[in-house]
Amino acid sequence: MERAGAAHAAAIEFKSNFLGTVRDGAILCEARAGHPGRNTRVWDADITVESTGRTIALFRRTRMILWPKG
Repeated sequence: MERAGAAHAAAIEFKSNFLGTVRDGAILCEARAGHPGRNTRVWDADITVESTGRTIALFRRTRMILWPKG
């Protein structure tokens, strides 16, 4: 969720690492704010296999919050 009152947000970086595969069963995604700053925000997400807890993907997203002028 972006900051209330922000004019826009722009993507600075989106990085993904795919470490494995899964053919059946469920996967889980856990996302957390690594840096919930005023002007930049960094989010991390881990994708794991539900039955084993094995990590199969990692994601990082960095966004710049653009505030109205004035």
